[in-house]
Amino acid sequence: RHDALRTTFRDEAQSLDTPGPASVVQQGDCLDFQQVEAPADIPEWLLDEQYKPFNLHGGPLCRVRVLMDPSSSVWVLHWTLHHVSADLWSYNVLLDELAAAYEQLKTSQEVAWPSPAPQYRTCASEQAAWLESPAGE
Repeated sequence: RHDALRTTFRDEAQSLDTPGPASVVQQGDCLDFQQVEAPADIPEWLLDEQYKPFNLHGGPLCRVRVLMDPSSSVWVLHWTLHHVSADLWSYNVLLDELAAAYEQLKTSQEVAWPSPAPQYRTCASEQAAWLESPAGE
């Protein structure tokens, strides 16, 4: 749904020598999702997790961890997103969509995802085609 979450970036030296895009939108599910048992020191684990490096070339640039404690009903969702993938506006859009999906699932409803927003690459392609058309002359 969100191309930015599936995007990886080429090595700078590689992109100078080889023509082609500097970024690539991966197809399919590129989310690094794991469900793990909650460690004894959750705050320390969260700090360690958030400072793990991302691989900009191979991805994914988004990690989701669900911590569960079998002895209680406590669940922690930890979502780490590389800043190159989303600005604050985009991050808030993602959080709003996640919150809406959670509310729907809590009431056993099927998640009604919003229609995808226009992607930059689509708009750029449409503008380029228009410029090449008689209307764009």
